[in-house]
Amino acid sequence: MAKPVISKKSAEKKPNIFVRMKRYFKEVGAELKKTVWPTKKDLVKYTGVVLAFIVVFAVVVGAMDFALVELLNLIVR
Repeated sequence: MAKPVISKKSAEKKPNIFVRMKRYFKEVGAELKKTVWPTKKDLVKYTGVVLAFIVVFAVVVGAMDFALVELLNLIVR
C-alpha cells in the first residue's frame, strides 16, 4: 500500500491563537491608518443623499403597492 505524502503546508506548525490574534489586530490598525475618512461636511452631505434616496424609494414602492392592490380589487370584483 502507498504511504501518504506529507506536504510542506501540513508539516508547518501554525502559531498559537494569541500570536495570530495579535497579528490580525496589528494589520487591522495598519489598514485603518491608510483609510481616508470623510470630513464632517462630506459626511452630512452623503447622509442626506442616502436619506433622500430612502424616502424616494419608499414612495415608489408604496405607490406600486397601492396601484397593484387597486388593480387586484378591480380584477376580483
